Amino acid sequence: MNIFYWSVAHLLYSDNFLKLNEDFYSANNKASIAFIVLLIVYAIIRFYFNKIGGLYMFKRLIIAAILAGAVYRKGLYVLLILGLELIFTASRFLLEKPKTNCEKIYIII
Repeated sequence: MNIFYWSVAHLLYSDNFLKLNEDFYSANNKASIAFIVLLIVYAIIRFYFNKIGGLYMFKRLIIAAILAGAVYRKGLYVLLILGLELIFTASRFLLEKPKTNCEKIYIII
């Protein structure tokens, strides 16, 4: 999650510093893109073999992207995180199909 956060934040906010040391920031841009692609591919593979584990991996990546992108937009950040939690809970209900009330409460909590 930390590497994904750094990668997204670097791509979003590094444009202001390109004039200072162009080689350093272009190398970091390539590394950021490589990490983003690698982590997304890993999340897809994990989801293929373990649905719940992959779902949690996607949730972590989306939270890292939201945190990096909503630095200056606090209200948007709260709405996106709440929306993510609602979608995540609904996805778990669809994947696990809980039968008892105890299982339903466990998913909601």
